Amino acid sequence: MFNSYSPYGYFFSVSAFVGALNFNGEHFDALSDLYFLGLGYRVFSPALMRFNGPDELSPFDSGGLNCYCYCLGDPVNRQDPNGKTSFATPALTAIAARRFKSLLFAKIKGPVEWRPLRNWKKESIVPEVRYAREKISSGKESVTHVVNQKGLSVLDLSEKKHKFILRQDENFFISTFSEFDDAPLSHASLAELGRRQLRSASPVVAAGYIYRENGQTYVDNHSGHYLPSYRSSQAAVNYLRSINVPAMSVRMVGQMMRR
Repeated sequence: MFNSYSPYGYFFSVSAFVGALNFNGEHFDALSDLYFLGLGYRVFSPALMRFNGPDELSPFDSGGLNCYCYCLGDPVNRQDPNGKTSFATPALTAIAARRFKSLLFAKIKGPVEWRPLRNWKKESIVPEVRYAREKISSGKESVTHVVNQKGLSVLDLSEKKHKFILRQDENFFISTFSEFDDAPLSHASLAELGRRQLRSASPVVAAGYIYRENGQTYVDNHSGHYLPSYRSSQAAVNYLRSINVPAMSVRMVGQMMRR
């Protein structure tokens, strides 16, 4: 006699919902048989034993998009009839684990081509650069060309905020200004000042704010001129890690972005 099992290992002759996952203290919608967690932010299906969509607020880009990662993306062939053991041999599992670990901690070697960002306010660059030079001359702002860890010492200054831009040629610039300054120089003018300093042009691939907290350096994708995607901030993270600076990216919520 042949037995038929579900992808989760249940024998179809037995009720599959005996051991279904439920949430204690959370309202269960009897009409749809779903849990609307976080006031409907994420929907969980006990029948499918998975969320119905990715976590858009995850710091890991499209977090939770692959709801079947526990079974290597294959809910049928990566489980034996009891639903607990993958068909992958221990040797294959060990190889996959080592490969994942090497990718997780590997440093980027060689140049990486990132998509250039567009300055959506290019027509105002001339007065912006003039304004930026005036602020720097008056001592209200400073610009740092970061080539090593020492260049990030400005992040430890009190009552200061910092913008950054990263060029395709891996030149990283930071502007430092008072946290009470409501009109700091723009990312576009910072990029132009960097071009003049180096006497060479290279497209901007990441722009945002940078700060340090508890020894960890964070970058975001907040820029009104470049409107970068969250993904672009990974270029800055890669550069900082290449100079041995622990860094992570933070997603800006509510910013209009062009992808």
